[in-house]
Amino acid sequence: MELTLDRHYYPAGRFAISAPGTSSAKRYVRSVRLDGTERDRTYLTTGELRSGHHLAFTLGTEPSDWGTGEHAAPPPVGTARRAAGHGGP
Repeated sequence: MELTLDRHYYPAGRFAISAPGTSSAKRYVRSVRLDGTERDRTYLTTGELRSGHHLAFTLGTEPSDWGTGEHAAPPPVGTARRAAGHGGP
C-alpha cells in the first residue's frame, strides 16, 4: 500500500507499507523494518514518519514476542513523551 502525503508535513511525499504473504493464517507480526532498519517498538515517532519511506512487516502463523519488550509500547501522551526524546513535529 502506498500513501500519498501532504509534502508540507511529510517531505518525502509518499509512504509505503508492505506485509507480503498476509493471510488469515499468517497474521502475527514477527518483525518490522522502517527503511530497512529493524524496529522493536510498536509505534513510530512523528519524526520517523516524516522522514521514512517504507514500513515492512514480516508475518508468521504463530504469535511471537515482537513488540513485547519493556520499551515497545508508546510513551504516555504529553510532556513525558518529549522529555523522553520520542519527539513531536
